[in-house]
Amino acid sequence: MKQSTRFNCLSLNFSHYVDNYSTYWILTHMILYVSMLTINQHTGKLMEKGEILNLIPTPEFDYTFLSFALKDYRYPRNKIGDLIRSKKIIRVKKGIYVKAGSQYSKFVLANMIFGPSYISEDSALSYYGLIPEQVYTVTSMTCNRKKYYETPIGVFSYNVLPIEVYSTGFQRISLDSKRAFLIATPEKALVDRLWRVKGLDNLSATKDYLFMNMRFSENTELPLSVKQFRELFKISKHKFITHLIEIFSKA
Repeated sequence: MKQSTRFNCLSLNFSHYVDNYSTYWILTHMILYVSMLTINQHTGKLMEKGEILNLIPTPEFDYTFLSFALKDYRYPRNKIGDLIRSKKIIRVKKGIYVKAGSQYSKFVLANMIFGPSYISEDSALSYYGLIPEQVYTVTSMTCNRKKYYETPIGVFSYNVLPIEVYSTGFQRISLDSKRAFLIATPEKALVDRLWRVKGLDNLSATKDYLFMNMRFSENTELPLSVKQFRELFKISKHKFITHLIEIFSKA
């Protein structure tokens, strides 16, 4: 059974990233490669460190980007080490980097570091303005396996959901023409946040946890959808979702 679930999760990894995210990486890799060809045709020279970084179109990038940029170097791994030691780039984890001093997105990086995954729980709720606390750990959901990464730029945590629950209720948000990330809808982020909490056996307990423990504050510009809560209940069958339906039906 575990092997079957694992296989389905990896299949989902391929399908939803092709549809929602990998298209971006494929296109930017192509853009980078064409840019390099153009520059090499004009200069016929090896590129200096600064020029290499200028060729990479995003603050967040992977080893494939560097492989293209360093294709004319005899020892590209040594050059990557030079870039890290000179603090031109930061190695987030194996194969994933950011430009030092750039406006990189931790949400974009969270999707890159481990997948399939989408931003959720307190990270998403804070993003939507539904909880007041500033969140330092970037929390994501996955159908793969539980993971936790401490990196030079922050902590990234991945909690596991059954694949049938994982595979709905997230969306793609673009930062610009080259960068995007997957994140739970506000309703799914709240359900993800509560589904492992014990003691939400009645409406009163759910209300207390929501508004006292979490200090949840509904964003009037982003009203929660009772219809989506009903859809999520059909999939997960968690009783506390019926409490959320009642709470937000009266809002």
